[in-house]
This record gives sequence, structure tokens and C-alpha cells, in this order.
Amino acid sequence: MPRVVTGAAAGIGRAVVEALTREGVNVLGVDRNEAVIRELGERPAVTSLVQDLLSPPAGHITGTVVAVHGGMATHLL
Repeated sequence: MPRVVTGAAAGIGRAVVEALTREGVNVLGVDRNEAVIRELGERPAVTSLVQDLLSPPAGHITGTVVAVHGGMATHLL
């Protein structure tokens, strides 16, 4: 099951994505920066999701993760 990393386009979130993928872990990277998160999603172990977690629809992020990956999100970083 992929690990979900929010703020994945930069800073600590990006560092977490880098560390997890180096260890062979699949990652669902979430960020509002569309250009950067889409570029990150081109990596083999990364699926990207453009989402501003401060916007009203962000309450449905878990449902989106379940729909995309067909499982339950258990590791939100």
C-alpha cells in the first residue's frame, strides 16, 4: 500500500517522498502546486494528486485516496 505524503512538492514533504522512494516504498504525493507535483508523479514509485488541503473539498481526500488505490489510507504523513 502506498504511503500518503502531504506537502509533497517541497520542503519536509519532498524530503519524505525522496526517503521513502529510496527505500522502495510507493508514495501518493499530495500538494497544491500542480506543476511540481505532476513532475514528481512522473517517477515510477510516485502517484501524484493535486489538492489544496485548505480548500473546502479537501475533507474528501481520504475518499479520493481510497478510490485511487482501492484500499484504506492508514499512513498519513
